[in-house]
Amino acid sequence: MRKTMDLLEAIEGRISIRAYKTTPVPKENLVKLLEAARRSPSWANTQPWEFAVLGGGAIAEVKRRLEQKVAENAVSVPDMPWPTLPDKYMDRQRENGKQVFATLGLAREDKEKRRQWM
Repeated sequence: MRKTMDLLEAIEGRISIRAYKTTPVPKENLVKLLEAARRSPSWANTQPWEFAVLGGGAIAEVKRRLEQKVAENAVSVPDMPWPTLPDKYMDRQRENGKQVFATLGLAREDKEKRRQWM
């Protein structure tokens, strides 16, 4: 049976999560999610995604290595280049960043606290 969703329902139901629980995700949920993700559309059928599902010691090691990279101020090497945005959008992004840091009490000159937040 085909399920449909109203566009407004999809937009209004969208959320961004930036804090995560340590509770493991049940395997059946992961399988459903990966099945849906592999059917998702991609720009010009490029299908740029790759999946890695980690748990236990493997995820702990990845976290350790990422924390180490941040502590070392390692240069980021993204899979896809960061887009070049027109000035009005860059200005908006910078202003949003300033507001986030102000809300969190992270002064621009406090590099250590900003690194910890990252």
